[in-house]
Amino acid sequence: MGQVTDLVSRKLRDNKILKMNCLAIVADVTQTIEAFRTSNLLLIECCPIDCSKKMRDNTGLNNCVYLRLTNHGFKKGESPVNEENINTLCEIAGTYC
Repeated sequence: MGQVTDLVSRKLRDNKILKMNCLAIVADVTQTIEAFRTSNLLLIECCPIDCSKKMRDNTGLNNCVYLRLTNHGFKKGESPVNEENINTLCEIAGTYC
C-alpha cells in the first residue's frame, strides 16, 4: 500500500488538490513541525499500526485530517497497485480535503 499511497499523493499534488510531503520530515524537524501546524494536512495511512496517527498525536498536529485506507477496504500487502485503486483512493481523499 505504500506505493499506492505515494501515487495517490502525487496525483493529488499534480492536480493541485494538496501538496505532498514526506511523513518523516513532518515528524522529525522541529521547525518543520511548527510550519505544518498552520497547514491543512491529510495523512494517508496504509499501515495497520497507525504510524502516521501516532506521529500526529505525538507532535500535536491537530489540524490533520486522517485517512485510514483499511477503513475503506484496502489492505497492506493485498490491495494491488493499479489505476482503479489509485483513482478510487483519490476520490476518497478528495472528500477529506
